[in-house]
Amino acid sequence: MDYSKLTIQNFMNLLEFVEGRFTGWYVVFAMAFIVTVSLYSLAFFLSNRIYLVGSDIFYYLSIADSILDTGKALVPTTDPASALKTPQNGIVLIHLILAKLGLGAESRLVSITVINYLAHISAVFPLYKISRRMGIRSWLGVIALMAVYLAAFHVYRMQLLPINDGIFNAASVWLTYLLIVVVDDFEDWYRERGLGSTKLWVTVAVLVLLAGVIVQFRIQGAIVVFAGLVAAVAVRKFGPAICALLAFVSSLLSVGLFYLLTIDRSHLNEETAQAFEGFASRLVSNAFHLVTETIPFLLLVQLGKYSKIIGPMFVVVIALSICFLLLSGYKSRRGSDLVVALSLMGGILFLELLYFQHHRLLIYILPLIALVLLSARYTYTRVFGYGLAGLIVLSSVVTFYRGFDQASETQFWAYIKDSKIRLPEDEILLITERDRHSYFFLSTPATRQEISIDMILARKSVFIVGDSTFRAKTVDQLKEVAQKAGFKFDVSSLTPGYRDLEGHEIIVLSNFARVLIGAEPS
Repeated sequence: MDYSKLTIQNFMNLLEFVEGRFTGWYVVFAMAFIVTVSLYSLAFFLSNRIYLVGSDIFYYLSIADSILDTGKALVPTTDPASALKTPQNGIVLIHLILAKLGLGAESRLVSITVINYLAHISAVFPLYKISRRMGIRSWLGVIALMAVYLAAFHVYRMQLLPINDGIFNAASVWLTYLLIVVVDDFEDWYRERGLGSTKLWVTVAVLVLLAGVIVQFRIQGAIVVFAGLVAAVAVRKFGPAICALLAFVSSLLSVGLFYLLTIDRSHLNEETAQAFEGFASRLVSNAFHLVTETIPFLLLVQLGKYSKIIGPMFVVVIALSICFLLLSGYKSRRGSDLVVALSLMGGILFLELLYFQHHRLLIYILPLIALVLLSARYTYTRVFGYGLAGLIVLSSVVTFYRGFDQASETQFWAYIKDSKIRLPEDEILLITERDRHSYFFLSTPATRQEISIDMILARKSVFIVGDSTFRAKTVDQLKEVAQKAGFKFDVSSLTPGYRDLEGHEIIVLSNFARVLIGAEPS
């Protein structure tokens, strides 16, 4: 007798028994807990002012300010202002709308956080509908899927930031659902009413419009649309293929026109060469990093070093599940399976080709991973789906218990804000590595020009913001400039009461005076 098969079969029977019994009040209590974690995540995010963490936040805010003040889309965090570097600026439009409603800078950031949260919640409907199409029938499977999507604070940590990701991540779920509906239902609608079907035209119109809008937030939206196109062609449904093609063209035109009209292309050749430098060798290192670092961190953020052990196991199961899903979808001509599997593959491949990796670029595929693992057609993988849901909920609870651990730099800028420290409005020079932060917290653009003694003397003071290493290096450079011209200056602190481990401080160089003949420069 093969006891291993008997044991596995008993385990599977137990799993199916639990799935069958998980109904009624069990579902209500589980969903209530998930909703509580979701709401607490929003409160935790706002109370810790995480919406002020990260430089991209102030980058987009500054572009909106530039449009409002000058009518030009520039980045005024530096002096002189710089050109836009990416066509992904959809969140700037949200800033402009909120500014027209009379909201100030921080109020806009808080409002976008709430908007991102509501967008995230809205995607529960299409996610649930996709799960039913993919065969997730048990309430335990649905609850596990919602736990992955609604109860993961490390998702909210990125999702709620007032940048492009929040709206894109939620919109990608809606886009995936629309593509599935078109691929699976188009032929039925056409048979019923032909081209006179209102449902058909409305769905396709929304699909094409959403495809054009979503790429303004993240160009990965085009990957999702392309997955729908490939899925339709693979199952030989050419009506849906034409609809997906229209959506794909819409996305390409949207990002292409914006790129041509607004982005500085003077360094395009140089940046392209940099992106492809060492491309072949980078593929191997990127793949290793994806399997051992990026994807495990996306799935199991709070497990620390253990994620490097358990994570690759999940990656292998996910890869096998995608293969099964592709095969099943192709044989049964089921668009839901193919669109989800191809979109998931496209997201991972996109990160594999980039010259940098960050798990936040894969946040949008996390619900797709859960869908693949929890699909009822693959009994063995459901165990990993339930395990992933449990670990994610545990991760959130651990985060809430430990509290939000702010980096020294984040604490420094919070101190600047809470202490209401401001720089003089007169002509000054501001030197810092964090020009975006300085723009928001100090209302002053940072200089990006080579400093000369004439430039210093034309201003009343020079302010240096940064950690001890950056400040010491900058002061030494300015001393050399001043000494060569026969000048000396005084150094004082604008934040004498603040201390952190990295020595962040604001210092001011003032009283530039000529060194008397025979006197030693200070």
